[in-house]
Amino acid sequence: MNDHYTTLYDTFGWWIPGRFSLAQACCYRWVENAADAQRIALYAVDPEGRLDTWSYDRLARTVSRLANGLTRMGIVRGDRVALVLGQRPESLAALLAVNSVGAIAVPLSCQLGPDALEQRLRHAEARLAIIDSEGGENLLRIQHRCPSLSLILAIDMINEHVMSWRTLLARQEEHFTPLPMLPSDPALLLYPQGPAAGRRPRGLLYAQVSLIGSLPGFVAAHDWFPQPGDVLWTQSDWSLGTTLLNTLLPVLYFGRSLAATAGRLTAWRLQALLDQLPLTCLSFPAAAFEHLRETWAGMEIRPAHLRNLVVTGRTPPSGLSAHCQTLFGIPANFVYQHPSEAVSLIGESASQWPSRPGSLGRAYPGHRIRLAHPDPAMAGNSSNTGTLEISRTDRYGHPDPALALGYWRDPTLTLHQPIAPWLSSEEWLHMDEAGYLWPAADNTPSVPT
Repeated sequence: MNDHYTTLYDTFGWWIPGRFSLAQACCYRWVENAADAQRIALYAVDPEGRLDTWSYDRLARTVSRLANGLTRMGIVRGDRVALVLGQRPESLAALLAVNSVGAIAVPLSCQLGPDALEQRLRHAEARLAIIDSEGGENLLRIQHRCPSLSLILAIDMINEHVMSWRTLLARQEEHFTPLPMLPSDPALLLYPQGPAAGRRPRGLLYAQVSLIGSLPGFVAAHDWFPQPGDVLWTQSDWSLGTTLLNTLLPVLYFGRSLAATAGRLTAWRLQALLDQLPLTCLSFPAAAFEHLRETWAGMEIRPAHLRNLVVTGRTPPSGLSAHCQTLFGIPANFVYQHPSEAVSLIGESASQWPSRPGSLGRAYPGHRIRLAHPDPAMAGNSSNTGTLEISRTDRYGHPDPALALGYWRDPTLTLHQPIAPWLSSEEWLHMDEAGYLWPAADNTPSVPT
């Protein structure tokens, strides 16, 4: 195939509007005319297979009602609102409503235990939490240990200590004018999970414009999304910043459709989902894809509409594209997940440049990376091994909108971060002559003696 990478990378430039917000870009602008308002925003499928369809009009009305309710509850610009919700339409409606009133959304996984939830809620000083039955019980156990958490709004839960989502929304008007936002205004406070989380919570603050920063990687990974009729489903946790910024919000930004599935997903349930919905794009964490690959060994699945599959992680599963070609009849794109930055900066795009099996891909347009070697003699070598560094600016000197504003309320971590032109990481990688990145065989930097 032809390699269009150099042309795409060299001709790309950021355009940042003077005003920008997640709520306006992903919701309200799609109801400014009647035709767009009837587009399908979300297909919600419950564990029994029942389908509930949300148009952009329904999404906007729900967001507006909740935004009015949040205002009446006293939530103001800059307040932190925790979202402990499963994979459901209300999860996105809550995030966009929080954004509409100028507050900062703090998505937290339903899989977190009580102690981990308490650490994050106290660190964020969240005033309100919006919960459902999937993760709400753990939060209710530790509410009394979170001094700032004075309000809890619950979906489909009956508890004397919470306010009912349905009751609150029933009392509100269906129109709300979102607060005007600058692209640099804070939007999301994200806490990493897994090894990157560490022993104490370190929340990264992301601006409204971080969504724009995610678009080159999203478009490329999904082979030039959007295409007519695109519907995307992901198995990734909806509360993760990587899922929000690299998958969910970009789909809504382009006015296309998401599929939401409640409950545990098995290979057989995914097969039923592929039969039930016109899914065109799938996204899996690497570990989940490996599990499905074992479950579906020897099968051939040919969904009528499927055109793209993305697998995300730190390293690509072995034989990724070959297995996807055998199983689904299409190749897969691997997208590298940086351990601290939420936005995907590196990955593949099979329709635009050749894949090299086993590699992490190349830097997506708009993002600059380099490898720094502890040996000064190796510095500046474009085909070497070293720690991954990310530039704060693109090739034209414009700020990279994908990067975090900094760590939340931790001066020891943020003091020097905004000044450094390159952000360093502990990722030890190899770069070949064509700019493809590879997991380094020796994962321990060393300096010759």
